[in-house]
Amino acid sequence: MTMFAAINDALRVALQTDPSAVVFGEDVAFGGVFRCTTGLLDEFGDDRVLNMPINEQGLVGFGIGMAAVGGTAIAEVQFADYIFPRWIRYATRLQSFGIDLEANSMWGG
Repeated sequence: MTMFAAINDALRVALQTDPSAVVFGEDVAFGGVFRCTTGLLDEFGDDRVLNMPINEQGLVGFGIGMAAVGGTAIAEVQFADYIFPRWIRYATRLQSFGIDLEANSMWGG
């Protein structure tokens, strides 16, 4: 199993077992930049697999808001470079709600 297939499988399991789980990010309805979300829109619908505009700050903010009210937010930020400018600001804000932040992104050469 490739890493991409494993991520897709893990996302599918999360969506199957947690009715509050939502996957969102740029182009996730089309499989995402690395194709890790392929097939999820067809299986779970557009209320649980959401395309977001190209706005990483808004995307991460949406996830924080969702988590703050008890949802399971699974945000796909396309590249790790886009996470770091938001990381400290949002991690600090989440801690004030008592929420731990975990972020996964692809990088490498």
